[in-house]
Amino acid sequence: MKKLVYLSLFVALMITLSFTGIFRTPEQARRDNITKALNHLEKKFGEKFYISSPFGGRGTDEVLRVMVKPVRYKGTPKEYDSYYEDFVYVEKFGEVGDALGTLYLKESAERYLEPEVRKLFGDNFIIAIYPDGYYDKLDFREEMDIRSEIYQRNKAGTYAPLKGALYIFGRVESEADR
Repeated sequence: MKKLVYLSLFVALMITLSFTGIFRTPEQARRDNITKALNHLEKKFGEKFYISSPFGGRGTDEVLRVMVKPVRYKGTPKEYDSYYEDFVYVEKFGEVGDALGTLYLKESAERYLEPEVRKLFGDNFIIAIYPDGYYDKLDFREEMDIRSEIYQRNKAGTYAPLKGALYIFGRVESEADR
């Protein structure tokens, strides 16, 4: 009778462990973490993302890190441009984080600067903004207002400007245009 009780407890324990995911293969665990990360992004930013890295995810046993892009980039030139991707990660104990705020700040900077740049240089340009350091806002104008205020209060101190470049394509007709 005692053997039957122990055998029943053992079988119940094995069934419970199999349902809790203890016996998942590393590939199943990786897939589950990627799904968890993509769900996190959709909930946080309100849009779907896809894995843009060629290997679908890298990392150590401690952290899985995956490069992603918004689905709205599919079928556009941005689909193939690494400037428009960033990473999401899942730590060993399930904590999910991301660096997608820089992508939204870059897009906001492009929307803000594009009308004036278009007036000056026509259609053949690319705006590339690289957020440096910590930022509070995902809107370019709001972030620049905050950084300007910090700079005005402490001109000799440290502040984090945005780095960037404007690439203009086509012929420059004269020295005045240059």
